[in-house]
Amino acid sequence: MRAIFSLIILTLLQITALAEGTISIPAGFEKHSVLLNAQYLEDKTGNMSFDDAHNSSQWVDTKKESVNFGFTSSIYWFRFTIQDKSGKSPDLYLEIDYPMLDYVDFYHPDETGAYQVKQTGDMLPFSSREINDRKMMFKITPYSEPVTCYIRIRTSSSINFSLTLMSVEAYIDKIKQELPVFWAYYGLMGVMLVFNLMVFLLTRNISYFYYVSFISSWILFQFTLNGFSFQHLWPNLPWWGNRSLPFFIALVTVNCGSMVRTFVQTKENYPIADKIALWVIIMPPAIWTAVSLIAPYKIGIKGATAIALVGSATMITIALVLVLRGSRGAKFFLFSWLFMLTGIIFYTLKTFGVLAPSFLTNWSIQIGSSATVILLSGALAENINVMRRQVLALNSDLKKNEAIAKERAVYLEQVVGTVRDMSDNMLTVSSDLSAISDRFSQMSGEQEKTSMRMYESFNGLKNEYERLRESIISQREEGKKTRELSSGLQKSQES
Repeated sequence: MRAIFSLIILTLLQITALAEGTISIPAGFEKHSVLLNAQYLEDKTGNMSFDDAHNSSQWVDTKKESVNFGFTSSIYWFRFTIQDKSGKSPDLYLEIDYPMLDYVDFYHPDETGAYQVKQTGDMLPFSSREINDRKMMFKITPYSEPVTCYIRIRTSSSINFSLTLMSVEAYIDKIKQELPVFWAYYGLMGVMLVFNLMVFLLTRNISYFYYVSFISSWILFQFTLNGFSFQHLWPNLPWWGNRSLPFFIALVTVNCGSMVRTFVQTKENYPIADKIALWVIIMPPAIWTAVSLIAPYKIGIKGATAIALVGSATMITIALVLVLRGSRGAKFFLFSWLFMLTGIIFYTLKTFGVLAPSFLTNWSIQIGSSATVILLSGALAENINVMRRQVLALNSDLKKNEAIAKERAVYLEQVVGTVRDMSDNMLTVSSDLSAISDRFSQMSGEQEKTSMRMYESFNGLKNEYERLRESIISQREEGKKTRELSSGLQKSQES
């Protein structure tokens, strides 16, 4: 009995609390921030049914225009009560302004009090959405009696959104205000993309290639973050729609790093900065583009965000250092990126309630990125102008060098003519020497014949000399014998 009494008391307290936070719909109602009058319930196990949530006593008042529970494995329930005071039961639209939630179940009682559930989310085909809008929208019909609506959210992304209840007229006015700004922004980015693509095709300058890649990836990133990609590009590919956001974040970071290297020409002028840009800004997100396609979304988006933050900080640091070292390209680059960073800071401060919502804070990212893209394009054009002036200077130097070269060519031609004349003279001398050589060869032959004849004559004289000598010796011997004979005869006669 005591338990039943406690349950009755608890139910009455919940009804009283809901009644105090009831959102009244008067005549001429336009819009209201639902979370100011809502409550939330955390389901840490993920096993809580609708009846469990409906009967739970753990509901907590939100009391603010938006919630931010970050990345969590818990399932969150929200509830709010509305009551029609106009007597017309007008159709209303409930908007969840963060389009990256995986599964969203909306429970709304019908006229009989029975709850009907509508399911949507970016893990379901876009056709599951009740209203064809980039954000998640639900139709609500309030009644003269208070009715309580429930929302169940299960997602691997960050739970960070606001809930807005608005009339059909307010929704149309909102679309009329938002869409022209969006399409003007994307139109500007598209024009810059096409223009710089044409410049790249004409100049073949690699800086323009990376700049066009950056603009393309940035457009796809923004298109996905704003919910337009899932609505218009891949409405029947929820798996890719869910993983495309971390993929494009990583891809934007890769293109930023590549653009820094070519824009500032770090490889040629600053090799240490070039290596830092390659291994800190470019390589990690390049690897993460593949990881984001196979890892769970929670890991993919956390890793891509962390890598983008580290890469951005490194990129700005490199630019600052190179500015201090006198790099003209780094000055243009840093000045251009300050607008993007300012826009991101303004939007973040607006999200956390530090700055009041306004046209500037609501569209600060679009304004900042547009300014950055325009300034970077102008900086690249200035680089082309610098290159053109350098080419003109080189042409002027070439003309001067050409005149000098012509003078040297005339001089060399004269030298060549002189050498040619000398060569002709040398050929004449060579011909004369050849004739003299032939004459000497002929004389040498004749001298050889004369020598042979003289040699033969000499040999004849020698032989004659030998015979004469032998004859003299023979005569001497005969004379000696004659003297000896005469001496013998003389002695014989004396005796």
